[in-house]
Amino acid sequence: GHVLSFVKYTVVNNEWFKEFICDECGTTVLEAYSGVVAGIGNNPYDSLEAAYQAAVNGDTITLYADVTISDVNGFAIAKEITIDFNQHTVEFTTKKAFRPTADVTFKNGTILNESVNGRCINLRATCDVVVENMNLIASASWGTQPITVGVGSGSTVQVINSTIEAGDSGYAIILFAKADIVVEDSTINGWNTLYFKDDASGSSAGSTATLKNTDIYSLNKYVDSTNTNSFNVITVEAGEITVTVDEQSSITVETTGDQTQNVLGTTTGFKPRNYVVTIDATITLVGDHAALAGGIPCTNTLY
Repeated sequence: GHVLSFVKYTVVNNEWFKEFICDECGTTVLEAYSGVVAGIGNNPYDSLEAAYQAAVNGDTITLYADVTISDVNGFAIAKEITIDFNQHTVEFTTKKAFRPTADVTFKNGTILNESVNGRCINLRATCDVVVENMNLIASASWGTQPITVGVGSGSTVQVINSTIEAGDSGYAIILFAKADIVVEDSTINGWNTLYFKDDASGSSAGSTATLKNTDIYSLNKYVDSTNTNSFNVITVEAGEITVTVDEQSSITVETTGDQTQNVLGTTTGFKPRNYVVTIDATITLVGDHAALAGGIPCTNTLY
């Protein structure tokens, strides 16, 4: 017959509870509380969207369940927040995914997008993005872009202890705007690892990329009599590009068809200038059509 008064929500070992106190004896009672998808501190929410709407700059949203997002517009982030995936997965079922326009940190989980041309993170304004202890997987049949610098100039993207999987027809990190990229202690798998664009969609001129203790694997599987599917691990279209890959890193290039896959190259019609690409990594070429460089002057290139 004792009366229990609600005190607060609380988390114990990743499980949510309602905390009550007995008005008569002061005993604390915990009652299991289900349906929590995300939380900010001791405030539970039944969806990632609800948690985001409640968040303010500086908050950390922690996931307590896997999330599927089917909105064709993806998930916009206009607040300076951290999303701690807490070993959970956010899966997008359409092309667009997280679209930050403010500084954001993604950590401790997986972003999955198996849509054609699917993204994981697509910067839509100048901002600073940190990806730590994450798996970014966008490995559908064509055109995937796990990390896209789409808009803005002067963004930074830092990838730490993470895996980027772009599949054998995707672009792991692609830049349509100027940005500084740092990848440390990570693994990148994809047809293309770094793509510095310079076309009607935007220019990445002036960008930098630094890869430290990072393993890269690039596969070109194509058979094509018109030779239109030869490509590169690092593709430079824009000028004033600086890329450094340190000696603790490795680059493995494999071809299983008849198309050439270069460690470094450009695309048809482009003649980038004033770029510096320094690769001290161990390079392994597998297959008859794996090569070091193609279609680009090598006078400023150091292997």
